[in-house]
Amino acid sequence: MRNASREGPQAHGFETNLWTLDRIAEIIEREFDISVSSSSVWRYLRKMGWSCQKPEQRARERDDEEIRRWMTETWPAIKKARTEGYTLVFVDECGFYLDPVVRRTWAPRGETPVQYSWTRQGRLSVFTALLVTLRDNEQPPDVGLFFWIREKHYTGWIIYELLRDDLRYRWQDSILVLDNWAGHKKAARLLEEAFDDTSLALDIEYLPPYAPELNPVEQVWGHTKYGELSNYVPEDIDTLEARVDQSIAAKDEQPELLQGFLKAAELDFGLK
Repeated sequence: MRNASREGPQAHGFETNLWTLDRIAEIIEREFDISVSSSSVWRYLRKMGWSCQKPEQRARERDDEEIRRWMTETWPAIKKARTEGYTLVFVDECGFYLDPVVRRTWAPRGETPVQYSWTRQGRLSVFTALLVTLRDNEQPPDVGLFFWIREKHYTGWIIYELLRDDLRYRWQDSILVLDNWAGHKKAARLLEEAFDDTSLALDIEYLPPYAPELNPVEQVWGHTKYGELSNYVPEDIDTLEARVDQSIAAKDEQPELLQGFLKAAELDFGLK
């Protein structure tokens, strides 16, 4: 039964990739000619160490072999740059909306909570740069956080201007790590041109397509969007901006939390 469960429902003739108690009971009856109740299946799954979980969504277009190659070949080469004093700069964007991310909450049995939210549209775009300076010794890396908020979408040119000004201010050799979005590629190209004839070393590394789990910036979004601001209904877009600003800015004052974001990303930063 353990093997059948791990193979997934579709391997056993079901249309969707969803295990329910009734479906597992059907498999047990089909394979072992034993009729069991849903409650018995639930107890059996608990003994197996299983729990009811929401699947993690991943794009069907992703190339897992390419991702493994990047992690075993490209990423170790990037980490070696620490011996040359480089700072890794992970970047990405995220949207925040007036309508909240709704998550489960506690309530009396049989009394479903009701949450009222706006139907009008309202959106903020947040661009974040996570700065990681790796060390040669066993000390944890230094991690810093910069972000910008605006109501309109970010373009490649705007991202270029933000990162150009930040790089000029810090003036530290850097490796920019970002995904393959066309706007990122335009910003990267403009940055390379801007710093080509300067003493600042800037390298560009692209993450594998459809692999957001490798970018620790995703953890920043998750902590704010699906954690602190779950079920949060702002009065207007200005209130939302102030709350998002407060949430993300507070993270920069919590080095252990930022290092936790590195641990949660599926990259080896040498953290224990």
